[in-house]
Amino acid sequence: MALVDELRLDGRVVVVTGAGGKIGSVCAEVLADAGARTVLIDVDETKLSGVSEAMSAKGHEHVALAVDTGSASELAVGLAQAVERFGPPRGLLCLVGGVHPDEFGPFIGYGTATYDALVDRNLRSAVVAHEVVGSLIVDAGRGGSMVSVTAATAIASAPYHALYGAAKAAVISLARTLAVEWGPLGIRVNTVAPGGVETFPPSDPVAMARTERAVIPLGHRVVPAEIAATAVFLLSDLSSAVTGQTIVLDGGALAKPAFLDADNVPVFVTDAALRERMRGSATHRQRG
Repeated sequence: MALVDELRLDGRVVVVTGAGGKIGSVCAEVLADAGARTVLIDVDETKLSGVSEAMSAKGHEHVALAVDTGSASELAVGLAQAVERFGPPRGLLCLVGGVHPDEFGPFIGYGTATYDALVDRNLRSAVVAHEVVGSLIVDAGRGGSMVSVTAATAIASAPYHALYGAAKAAVISLARTLAVEWGPLGIRVNTVAPGGVETFPPSDPVAMARTERAVIPLGHRVVPAEIAATAVFLLSDLSSAVTGQTIVLDGGALAKPAFLDADNVPVFVTDAALRERMRGSATHRQRG
């Protein structure tokens, strides 16, 4: 078997929570393309139906369940249906989370006010999914892989949405602990931490591109397909030695110190000639 063949997920059952969103729908399709039989879960039945129809149109074998992942009993009942059809899962991709526009604000005034909603949505959903799906994987005794999508703000900071960052940081901690507990059972647990994700085209693409080049070394935000590709890697045997880890997908943004300007020159360098030399010749500068 060629090493690249270990990237395949043929016949494996993978549970995807939060499958109704833009990232979830892309991940579901990519997992199916890799050979997985997917169990698609989302609390929004309308969005989930749209994803399910698209999967069916492409002949992808799947089950769609409108389930609240905040309820362990509800998730367990729903997954029992999927197990009856497909057998026990070998993988989990946990995508439930996010922060709503009205939840942004200064910590004083928004901290306790947003606590329940943000922690339930971003932490409890992961705890429930890992416990319920994990128990099925443990009982099956074949090992498996579990992946949660967190956020780069869990590693850096989350100004004006502090509880979101705190909850996502807790998911990273949870994954590390479960990696240790479940390692002897052949179960790997990892997280993916995207930076800014482009889920919809910007209203002003030129201005957005200029902003992205100024703050992201690779010059662009993450797209859902890049998250999906990383998830496939972590769910596959190609990552057989990877557990308890967080893969950051941010185009290098966290690696860039805050004191570097759009040209990656320290802001306190004011000598024009020195700045020009540091930037390099025109042929090596970013275009546009």
